[in-house]
Amino acid sequence: MSVARTTFFLSMAFTTVALNAQQRARDNEPRIFGGLSIDIQVPSLGSYTTATASQLPWIGGTLDLGGSLTHRDRWGLAVQGTLALNGYLLWMDTVCFDIYHLTTRAEVGVGGRCR
Repeated sequence: MSVARTTFFLSMAFTTVALNAQQRARDNEPRIFGGLSIDIQVPSLGSYTTATASQLPWIGGTLDLGGSLTHRDRWGLAVQGTLALNGYLLWMDTVCFDIYHLTTRAEVGVGGRCR
């Protein structure tokens, strides 16, 4: 019975030491992240001169890509770029228009914390 207890105790001690060693923070942690979304958008018509104009939901989407660098869990820098495709479907008289336009956005963030 003492051999089983000793084996169990040693295995738990080594597991605890290994877990504590893995929780130590690295000096620099780079990350790459991205995102993709597909959505449905509905335009809002303002004033128009024709009597038969209407709008319908249509497909749009965004593509995000960025990266970040964290130094010793104290300060970090993040950069992200977004490309959005906005889609609109308009009916005017007897003609259907599917209109797309691209918009871009870039963000940079710097953050930190004091210990």
